[in-house]
Amino acid sequence: MYTLDARQKQLEQVSHLGRVFIPVHHLRTSGRCSCGKVECPSPGKHPIPHGWQKGDEQRIADDARLWLEQGRNVGIVTGEATGLLIVDLDDAEAVDWFDELNGDAPFFRVLTGRGAHLYYRHPGGGIRNSVKVLHPKVDVRGERGFVVAPGSIHANGRMYSVDVMSDDGPQPVPAWLLDRRSEEHTSELQSHSFISYAVFCLKKK
Repeated sequence: MYTLDARQKQLEQVSHLGRVFIPVHHLRTSGRCSCGKVECPSPGKHPIPHGWQKGDEQRIADDARLWLEQGRNVGIVTGEATGLLIVDLDDAEAVDWFDELNGDAPFFRVLTGRGAHLYYRHPGGGIRNSVKVLHPKVDVRGERGFVVAPGSIHANGRMYSVDVMSDDGPQPVPAWLLDRRSEEHTSELQSHSFISYAVFCLKKK
């Protein structure tokens, strides 16, 4: 069980990010999500407000501290408007994949329930959320995306906590990661075009 002080100290390490925070559901002592659904598909890690993607629903760290006091979890909105692009490493295998490719490039990392989140400065442009494009266990959170913030509690009982902090917070996206994403995106588009053409040909028959 983590104390409120411990949770707020973790949140403090991302307080400089500005107006990016949203309240997120948490697990009750019964083990169920605070949303009330018996079989919640994402217990303790989905936003409370329905319009959380809108700028007027996003708050500063002072508000997020109050949410922790109320027992809630906290989320951080990603995208060009908030200036954040976050890479979600789902487990230890994905973390090893990143470490091998990243080398000595600086980064800002938060440990999650099973893996890690890598915080980067958004490079500009409408980078969409993507799932398993870079790697089978790696997702990217861009436009209309969010991640659970440090100080929150995962369903497995672990606290999201800052593990590696660069001196000046989130870093620019490294060139290797941008190149990798561009290559995979091109491959995805080519695959989609092939499937569309195949469907077109079948309809012509």
